[in-house]
Amino acid sequence: MAIATHGTMAVDWENRIDFDRLRRERLDRVKAKLAASEMGALLCFDMTNVRYITATHIGTWAQDKVARWTLLPRGGEPILWDFGSAARHHSLYAPWMGGDERSRERHVSRGKLLPRDRLAGLSMPAVVAWGGLDNVLPARQAESLPAHYSVRLFPDLGHMLPEEAPDEMLDIIRHTAGLVR
Repeated sequence: MAIATHGTMAVDWENRIDFDRLRRERLDRVKAKLAASEMGALLCFDMTNVRYITATHIGTWAQDKVARWTLLPRGGEPILWDFGSAARHHSLYAPWMGGDERSRERHVSRGKLLPRDRLAGLSMPAVVAWGGLDNVLPARQAESLPAHYSVRLFPDLGHMLPEEAPDEMLDIIRHTAGLVR
């Protein structure tokens, strides 16, 4: 016996798939888990997690790239950082993301400076892990981060710290989240 359904495709003559409800319930589930945890925010780099939280997608070609990310602060709405044209697309065609304020173009690229004005506006304490041999974002950029940022410099590592030193990065996350006392 088949499962009763109105169909699996969206149509204009009946309400089959309620995409607004799908987006809302996904985000509500993540917010509830975050609220029940001791974390102040959730930072996601995995494309599947970014899509689940923001209901945005740029194609499967980016699945293995750490090129877009989203931050979900406790009690807040998700903020998405994406490629220039993708960020513009989301601000125009994904109204649930709140326009340019929450769908942000990544301005950080090889040789450019970090968006310090945006970083200074974040009030929560932050730990920044930086590789001394990073040739994408040179370590000297860490010198002028806001005072409430704690910088952990790894002089012999490069740009991909989670891959180069996964145990050390996990320790930083656990200590920052208060999971290690």
